[in-house]
Amino acid sequence: MQRVWAVLATLGVGIGAMAQVTTLFSIPVADTKGIREVEIGYFLSGNERNVDKAYGHFGYGILGIHERVEVGTTTDFVGGSTWGFKVKVIDDPKGKYAVSGGCQNIVGQKSDPFVVGRYDFEKFRVHAGWTRNDRSRLIVGVDFGLSDSLSAAIDHSSGDGGTTWGGFFYSIPGLEGLTAAVFVGIPNNKADGVQHSIGLVYGFRF
Repeated sequence: MQRVWAVLATLGVGIGAMAQVTTLFSIPVADTKGIREVEIGYFLSGNERNVDKAYGHFGYGILGIHERVEVGTTTDFVGGSTWGFKVKVIDDPKGKYAVSGGCQNIVGQKSDPFVVGRYDFEKFRVHAGWTRNDRSRLIVGVDFGLSDSLSAAIDHSSGDGGTTWGGFFYSIPGLEGLTAAVFVGIPNNKADGVQHSIGLVYGFRF
């Protein structure tokens, strides 16, 4: 179980809005990278074929520059790139809870600010907070371990254009730091189409 928590605590997957701080899948979480910790990832994403037949892909990187501060960047490989940062402002010495704030999807003077907290229960963790992109949204999520290598996560953003994502992370045996992820996103607006995403994440420390 400790291995699962370690994987979930360091994953920074993002989708749709090209988020680039440590997240569950689509919402930021309060955890930050440790100093000199690095995470890089690549994801392929698509939608229902009757909504959009095209597939998109993106890569991202996150760097811990302090025990409480991380920065990251994302590219869609067709000229679109953004960056973001997160600062942990409250950190329980026992690791039971944390609160962080920051901005993501920064382009010029535009950004998506957020504040989010995390609380650990015995077998799962709960995340909740606020973000603003095209509008203010409530965000909430939960993650939990299923085995030493397999974990699951669900997250939700409220409002028109929001989505509920659910899926799995698998820490690949024998390949230290490499994790595979697969997720499905159900939009709040049915007409937006059910989305899906699959990718690989690699984390290390220098």
